[in-house]
Amino acid sequence: ENLARLRDDTIRDLTLAQARLDSIDRKIADQRFEDEDRRNALDDQSIRALERDLQQLQVALLASRERFGEDHQQVKDLMQREASGRARLSASMNESMSRNLLADKINFAQRVVGLNSLVEKQTLDLTTGQKRLQELTAQISALDALKEQLVQKELERNDLQDLISQLDLLQAREDARRVRLVQRASTPKELDFPQLKFMVPGGAVLVLLIVAGILFLREFLDQRVKQPSDIAGIGGARLLGVIPDISDDPSSPKAAERVVTELPGSTTAEMFRQFASAVRKSMDASGLRSIAVMTPHPAGGATTTAVNLALSLHAAGRTVAIVDANLRRPRVASIFGIDPDAPGLSDMLAGKTVEPHMAHGIAIYGPGTADIRVYERLTTDEMRRLVARLREKYQVVVVDLPPTLVAGESLVVADCCDAAILVVRAMQDQRGLVSKFIYQLQETHAVLMGTVLMRPEHTIGGYFKKNAELMAEYAKPVSTQLVSTQPASTQPASTEAKS
Repeated sequence: ENLARLRDDTIRDLTLAQARLDSIDRKIADQRFEDEDRRNALDDQSIRALERDLQQLQVALLASRERFGEDHQQVKDLMQREASGRARLSASMNESMSRNLLADKINFAQRVVGLNSLVEKQTLDLTTGQKRLQELTAQISALDALKEQLVQKELERNDLQDLISQLDLLQAREDARRVRLVQRASTPKELDFPQLKFMVPGGAVLVLLIVAGILFLREFLDQRVKQPSDIAGIGGARLLGVIPDISDDPSSPKAAERVVTELPGSTTAEMFRQFASAVRKSMDASGLRSIAVMTPHPAGGATTTAVNLALSLHAAGRTVAIVDANLRRPRVASIFGIDPDAPGLSDMLAGKTVEPHMAHGIAIYGPGTADIRVYERLTTDEMRRLVARLREKYQVVVVDLPPTLVAGESLVVADCCDAAILVVRAMQDQRGLVSKFIYQLQETHAVLMGTVLMRPEHTIGGYFKKNAELMAEYAKPVSTQLVSTQPASTQPASTEAKS
């Protein structure tokens, strides 16, 4: 009943919001403004200034008429200026009212979308609750049947106990004993129990089973993400890529922050390129241009992922901008060798004009001046407008966000972007926590592209090691002298081997 009532309330709110949105659309289409719209427009400082100027002109015109008459040149000039001021005021009023209506339209459109999503979710919850209620009703009926069976079994048990008591009385009678001693038992010559030939193997098997059970229980209780298969078991967690630890890379890169450009032939760089290809495919299919990169815990790898993603997309021919929205511990500017305190995001949110720093062909917007890094500004409409402006200027905008567990503004900034990527650190993030943040991201306007698994366990051996060695070997340049120095009879075979 509560779910149904909540859904009805939401539907009522949705109807009101839709009606308000339709009313605004009609006003915009017909350019028909009401008194409330004019009052709201008068709150604009520029319109108040125009109105004051017009009043001053009218006072001056009235005074000039009384002093000089209608035919005086000064009166005519003032009349022209008064008419021009009245026209400017009318145009500014119309522009302000149209702008206010457009803003109201955007707000109500977002509210309609959110309420539609909420109605769908509440409808699903109501259907699930009804099914659960039916299941509980069936279980209660089954429980009542079991209670009746229990009563019947207790009656049967009482009857059996009475029968046993009667048999015991019969056996206790003297004439009921029919046992006669024929021969006394002899002492055995060999030990019958325990026998070592059976106990030792049995004990070994038992110990092995206990150890295996302990290991299985430990693995079952450990909820940390270790392997890509753990990500696959989480609902909505599409795996975009797996990035190994640099210690597992045969090319031995010194750092992973810019491995795509510093060591392009490494296995780590190739894995980042494969991940970027999957992202690029999703962007082209859905028309996405702004991407938020985030992680649950600190040191989860979000900044490294964002930087290498930006480098890979730029190498693919896109114009790319990267924005460091981690005002708590910014690292993007330092990775590219730029002063972190240089003008950047915080200055832009404060209304200043900032030119980006260029490095490796990428426009870099650092955290900005340290004195004005206010976290709350990331949650304002100015941040949404800033992302929209960058989205129009660049083909791809990558936003590096702080960890979601320690920074509440991450999900708000992600809501300003077209898409979001969740970076999961193996052996650190738990499956339940990842599932929680996936659900929260699905509640935002950003499309959840998927997840990236950083530094998974046990990647140093097995098939991954062979593939990593193959990637590193294939990335090495092939010497042409090996082919040219072969005899003429073996030249085709050498060419085929090179291919």
